[in-house]
Amino acid sequence: MVTIIRQYGRAVLLGITALFVFGAVCAVRSGENTGLIRIIYDRAMQNMSKADPGHAWDADAVKAAAARRGPEITFTYTKTIPKTSVNLDEMFAAKDADGNQILCEITDILDDTGKSILYATEEDRKNKRKTYDTGRFSFPGIGIYTLCIKALDTEKKAAYEQYRFPVTSS
Repeated sequence: MVTIIRQYGRAVLLGITALFVFGAVCAVRSGENTGLIRIIYDRAMQNMSKADPGHAWDADAVKAAAARRGPEITFTYTKTIPKTSVNLDEMFAAKDADGNQILCEITDILDDTGKSILYATEEDRKNKRKTYDTGRFSFPGIGIYTLCIKALDTEKKAAYEQYRFPVTSS
């Protein structure tokens, strides 16, 4: 019996001490609050009760941004013949919802089989590394090509258009 008390005496004494400390901490009072955890929580959250996370002007701004019209892309056709340099970028213009000019980008040029002629490989297409400059582009032959256009305004509203572009011999 004496051996058991010697072996477990320290653990029992430590447990009793922990219970007293825990009881003292939980019995701490501050105003109407009892317990250390409750007091810490109330002090941390005292200014949060006045905060209004959903301000009306924030909701109105989000609604206005969502209702905003996307950019409008316009196309001006210029007769094009094969193997002649043409500036495709000048044929396209875009305006945002406020009527301001914005840039538009030719994202791809597809031949009549649907194969890209703007990018050399599929990996170039994925990484958006154009093989040819659209400011001085030469179509390889006669046919109807599909031009893929993207316009992005300052509010990050995007417009995507596709135009069928004929290339003739004369």
